[in-house]
Amino acid sequence: MALIEEEQEEKVDQEKISKLRDPGFISSNSEDTERKSSAKANLHELCTKARWKKPEFECCNEEGLDHQKLFTFKVLVRVREESTTLECYGNPRANKKAAANDAAEGAPWCLKHMGYELKKQQKSQNISGFNIYRK
Repeated sequence: MALIEEEQEEKVDQEKISKLRDPGFISSNSEDTERKSSAKANLHELCTKARWKKPEFECCNEEGLDHQKLFTFKVLVRVREESTTLECYGNPRANKKAAANDAAEGAPWCLKHMGYELKKQQKSQNISGFNIYRK
């Protein structure tokens, strides 16, 4: 009996995992949505602090039927002092806002691996956000 229950639990867990991996799946978890919705704002703030141009978001692919469209966005970040342009692509999402936020999530990771150190400042009276240092 316990073996059957364990198998059923595994099936449920596998279904949850496959839903999360589905590019059209949008989590109803408010914390996950809040984190993703702030990725674009965080990237704008990061570029402003570094005195780079604003990131440019572009829908580079639309696929699927009219009632089940998936959008893929890319974001361009122009690093001024090195004449470098970072191009990050997001995963296909069911709406444009989610697709743009998904693309924005990858940019800080890429910048970090390009040698930029992104340090989150502790909140004080007037300062919040990121400091950006070149290693």
